[in-house]
Amino acid sequence: MPSYASIAKSAFDFNLKRSKLRPCEDEDDVDCFWDARTRGNGEGSSFAVTTQKDGSVVIEYEDGRREVEEAPAPDDQVPSM
Repeated sequence: MPSYASIAKSAFDFNLKRSKLRPCEDEDDVDCFWDARTRGNGEGSSFAVTTQKDGSVVIEYEDGRREVEEAPAPDDQVPSM
């Protein structure tokens, strides 16, 4: 079971990240914060979505969960015109 201190630090880190990001326009947006209490149907989990230097996308949820979507392989990228 996580300690109170680790839960408090996680909440602090999440709120700090939240304060530095713009609100998401929709749930598929990146480099933003989705506030589930005020967006969509008002249910679900709030999360911060950030793009990393390597192109991967990190989704950090208010409850401490974290997901990483790997950057697409160079062959998967759409060529620019």
